[in-house]
Amino acid sequence: MNLLDYDNKYVRVTYVDGYVFEGDCTYNSLEYNEHEYGHPDEGLEIANFLLWKKDILKIESLEDHDGPYGKFTSAYGTIEEMNVEDGIDSIREELFREDPELVIRMIRCLDDLYSKGSEKLPPREELAEAMRDILDFYPDPEIRVSAKQLLERLKA
Repeated sequence: MNLLDYDNKYVRVTYVDGYVFEGDCTYNSLEYNEHEYGHPDEGLEIANFLLWKKDILKIESLEDHDGPYGKFTSAYGTIEEMNVEDGIDSIREELFREDPELVIRMIRCLDDLYSKGSEKLPPREELAEAMRDILDFYPDPEIRVSAKQLLERLKA
């Protein structure tokens, strides 16, 4: 598999541990990864995750995919769930990305996990503050509606 073919494209990567990562990726050469990360392997970066070539089982382009979630195959995925597990700082990093599609995926994840009563979520007050910040920052109507709905649920 030639990872360079996927540089700056939306992809779906299945990793050896079973995780599936979707998003816009950047190719990193072996030399770059060895210099920057001390890891002598080619790789792809998706959001804040480094995926090493030797650990990639399968990679698919989502460039031509167009479904209810745009280029993505689901409302949210592994990246958002792992960011929730990493805590509020990682959540906020995802919430304040430039790509509105990534922001809405993070809000969907938070809303779904809140609905399920997940213990992985940070305290309500921290999530509510993040949603208020979203409302102050984003003009995008879909993001604003989703953030406002989650904020109302957090207040209840």
